[in-house]
Amino acid sequence: MVSTPEAELLAEWLAALPEEYWSNRPGLVLAHASLAFAHGAHESSYNAMEQALEVLLDAGEHERASIAFFRLLQNMIASGTGSPRRVAAGQRYVPRL
Repeated sequence: MVSTPEAELLAEWLAALPEEYWSNRPGLVLAHASLAFAHGAHESSYNAMEQALEVLLDAGEHERASIAFFRLLQNMIASGTGSPRRVAAGQRYVPRL
């Protein structure tokens, strides 16, 4: 839904709901992260992606966590994040995937 015409509606829904209602739902956290990245809020999107990664890893959903990690790195590269931050993310998450 993030890459559809309904993306702004999704952003409005997430903004209207208290975060505690959706912060433990990785799909919604990833959607929030993707919307933040699309709006240029790169740091916020990285934090949300990492939050989703933690939830997925805690739930034992390693395949989805791997996809989220790949998206995190893609976003970091696309926005020009330096290598040290990307390496740190890799060191933090790769052993757990």
